[in-house]
Amino acid sequence: MRSGGSNPAAVVFKKGGGEYRVSAYWSPRDGSYMIEDLKETFPKPAFEVWEQVEQSAESHNAFMEKLKNQIGKQLAEKP
Repeated sequence: MRSGGSNPAAVVFKKGGGEYRVSAYWSPRDGSYMIEDLKETFPKPAFEVWEQVEQSAESHNAFMEKLKNQIGKQLAEKP
């Protein structure tokens, strides 16, 4: 028997010496605190994409594609 699960998380990388290193890791609290923590931590567009997926039967691959597009737009807007 196999099982699995997933949980949203934020991972911050810093580049130094030609390498990327994890400088911070965050995950929301369980239960009724999860939504509150996600809203406070992630940019509004990323949270909205996650929220739409949670409310639909969208596949993981479709969700990842939307998230990549949203992040790409945000990065392109920054100087």
